[in-house]
Amino acid sequence: MLTAKYIAETFDGKIIGNETAAFSFFCSIKDVNQKENCLAYITDAKYYSFLPITMASIVIMPNENLDNPKIKKILSKIKTTLIMVNSPVSVFVSLLIDWDKNNSVKKIGISQKATISETTVFGKNVFIGDNVTIDDGANIGDNTQIYPNSFIGKDVKIGKNCLIYPNVSILYNTEIGDNAIIHSGVVIGSDGFGFLFNKDSHLKIPQVGSVKIGDNVEIGANTTVDRSTFGKTLIGDGTKIDNLVQIAHNVEIGKHCIICSQVGIAGSTIIGDFVTLAGQAGITGHITIGDGAIVAAQAGVTKNIKPKDMVSGYPAMPHKEANQLYVLTRKLPDIYETVKYLKNEIKDLKLKLKKQENK
Repeated sequence: MLTAKYIAETFDGKIIGNETAAFSFFCSIKDVNQKENCLAYITDAKYYSFLPITMASIVIMPNENLDNPKIKKILSKIKTTLIMVNSPVSVFVSLLIDWDKNNSVKKIGISQKATISETTVFGKNVFIGDNVTIDDGANIGDNTQIYPNSFIGKDVKIGKNCLIYPNVSILYNTEIGDNAIIHSGVVIGSDGFGFLFNKDSHLKIPQVGSVKIGDNVEIGANTTVDRSTFGKTLIGDGTKIDNLVQIAHNVEIGKHCIICSQVGIAGSTIIGDFVTLAGQAGITGHITIGDGAIVAAQAGVTKNIKPKDMVSGYPAMPHKEANQLYVLTRKLPDIYETVKYLKNEIKDLKLKLKKQENK
């Protein structure tokens, strides 16, 4: 178990309480029923009311002025050990990462229930679970784990230290970099949605391209990444993709992007580096979204977005403009009643004027 003294020394923190206090797991400051020996954190003053009632052994919190009367009053009521640091979230996440590395167990070995081509190339310390199917020419890197019921297609390349959860389908000629995490239900390399209307029917356009995914990419459950018509559908290093996202053929996504749940990206869209696409955003095809741009939740993007711009609404527009439009839209019932009243007033005035003219 790690102690408060270790945390304070490692992260330049200030201890209030018992420096020998220790933790063996993590908990929420809001959960007053947790067991002892857990570590919690708080980010701002609105959570301070939980400090007197928490059962956490150690709580990481922001630096505070200990001479502040309000802080003194809170500190007089608590029993837990506090560690004050500049960034509680960063410290908490760092400790979580270390704990996970030390406590997670990596499996090694190839199940006899797997169906594996003789031409498959394996790195060192690979794990292949029950009922995994691996087709001809696949290459699996060192320390990669592929869990049960997953399918690895022909000529697929998977890098080192990857984690492929159960029921993942990675179809032919897909390339995945190192340290990827692919969650259950993901399909990579499915056909792009390509059809040509020919007389009275839709002619399927063969999707003969591939998918290339960079290093340190995470793809959430039930997300789909379509192969390109030709060339490659690309996902850059460090990009994180949530559950239930649709990425169409020939899309190019840059490095370190965040793509939230239920986003849909149409074909041949180019997305720069460090872009954020919030939940349920819809992106039309053949447009470019610049580096660092932010697309708000449920926005419908139909045109190019410049680097670092933030857009929202449908059709997507500058966020400030969309907010103004939203405020005005909320006022429409009142505006309607005002216009209705003014129309009646004008009608009455016209009648009065007409009566005066007829006298």
